[in-house]
Amino acid sequence: MLRVKNFILLLFILYFIGAMSEFALAEYKRIYTNPEDTSSKADVIKDREYKEKIEKRETELRKQKEALENPQKKSKPTKKKTTVVGKEPTKILYQVAINDKLYISVWRVPDLSLELIVGPDGKISFPLIGDIQAAGRTLSELDAEITEKLKDYVVDPQVSVIVREFAGDKVIIIGEVRTPGIYKFVGVTNIMDVIALAGGFTDRAKLSSILIARESADPSKGRNFIVANIKSILNGKISKNIEVEPNDIIYVSRTFVSNVKEFYDSWITPSLRTAIDQETLYNLRRIDKDK
Repeated sequence: MLRVKNFILLLFILYFIGAMSEFALAEYKRIYTNPEDTSSKADVIKDREYKEKIEKRETELRKQKEALENPQKKSKPTKKKTTVVGKEPTKILYQVAINDKLYISVWRVPDLSLELIVGPDGKISFPLIGDIQAAGRTLSELDAEITEKLKDYVVDPQVSVIVREFAGDKVIIIGEVRTPGIYKFVGVTNIMDVIALAGGFTDRAKLSSILIARESADPSKGRNFIVANIKSILNGKISKNIEVEPNDIIYVSRTFVSNVKEFYDSWITPSLRTAIDQETLYNLRRIDKDK
């Protein structure tokens, strides 16, 4: 009887051990192999995110250390984007014309500082160096030749050439034309004529918004502004082909100009200061007042 009891107890123990083993195996499979077990996945994701944070922090610390060890290595600053209205100011090189009155001065040599009128042959006669071709040349080219020729007579000559009085009527044309500059015209001349003198429009010109800045009778009032529409002229409206006047400033823009006064002050005036020698520009504007 005792043996039977011991045998039954042994079977029970073996059954219990087997049941626990199966339960443990099932739990192991559930935790490590069951794809629907969200709790175990969440733990894995947390571990991964934690490792990524650690690696990111280590990378930042390494970069900071390298920056301290190599202070000369600096990142390039980001360039700020700027908006440009029209194109950048073009340097206008005025070409001397026949009958222009030039003032040529040599620093500290008063005998070589004098006014000269460009003759019908396009030449001027300067002391010590004789005749020089002036017409068709820029002021800087004339300055360079006189400076070079005076070196035989003057130690380190410093020459300045300006236009004291322009021959004939002139207009300034800048912006989207092929050859911006100061142009001479004779008699009745319209806007299309002077645009042709400047080589015509570029492909980026806004033909419906050509700005003309014109001197008013009262200098204290500044300039008057006229907007010419070349498209209308090309479509047959000849009455829109405005006549130009001496010292008009004609600006061909890339975009439509709404506030012409503001545009003139903020863009055209700085462009002229960059483009033309200031004394030359002043003398050009002064012609009508002296007449």
